[in-house]
Amino acid sequence: MIAYQYYPGCSLHASARDYDESVKGVLGCLEIKLEEVPDWNCCGATITPSLNQLQAQILPARNLALAAENKGDLIVPCNACYMSLKKVQHNMVKYKEIREGVIDIFSQTGLSLTGMPKVRHLLEMIMEDIGLAKVKEMVTKTLKDIKIVSYSGCQLVRPLGFDDPEDPQALDQLMEALGAKVLPFSQKSHCCGSSLITTQPELAFKMVDSILEEARKVGAEMVVVTCPMCQLNLDAYQGQINNKFNRTGELPIIYFTQLMGLAMGMSKSQLGIQRGIVSSNKALEKIG
Repeated sequence: MIAYQYYPGCSLHASARDYDESVKGVLGCLEIKLEEVPDWNCCGATITPSLNQLQAQILPARNLALAAENKGDLIVPCNACYMSLKKVQHNMVKYKEIREGVIDIFSQTGLSLTGMPKVRHLLEMIMEDIGLAKVKEMVTKTLKDIKIVSYSGCQLVRPLGFDDPEDPQALDQLMEALGAKVLPFSQKSHCCGSSLITTQPELAFKMVDSILEEARKVGAEMVVVTCPMCQLNLDAYQGQINNKFNRTGELPIIYFTQLMGLAMGMSKSQLGIQRGIVSSNKALEKIG
């Protein structure tokens, strides 16, 4: 059994428990063991850098220091957490003042950043370590040409991501391996608005509407995501956005691990699919 360290981030222990459940269920099927980083803290995501730059480095750096005490790559399912952890690694190397600031704070707490772990997004690990051939072997219930669009979001692919920043392919390829019909989608790496949904909702609503409207126009039956923030923005506000922009029709927003789990024979309840605000039952009727 392959083992990795696991940083779930705040959302997967709260509003995105369905993502956490599906991650653990799917990786269990793939005989992969996850060891959650002990005593991890919030990574600061996209909000902290606007308030305090040093604190924005300290929060993710502490998680890296805790992970450095154990062996194995650090697997992260949340795009925002992934970006925060990757960015602090980059900044520690590139910027002396940031490195010295973090070291100074850590010297007062007994922490060290010696031997930082490799930070990898969950999708990245599945594509590179497991591979599409193994995924196809595990499929017991094909997705039978369910029409989907893949939405990677912006923080997975840039500025330090692993896929093409303008036209990411990993999620498309994974969904095709499960039997889904992946439709062309120019919005796949556009921003969903992230935390602007609470501070500047008018702007964020416009961004979300642009994503959902193109998905509807190309004929998608659901939008597949890799991030809890993206899932929340695209799922929770569809009623308000439809009213504001005179749209009709709702689209279910589903985590890629939930579709993997269904294709591997897991039940909807095991994967938390019923927790979505927009129901995916109709779209999933094709696979029973």
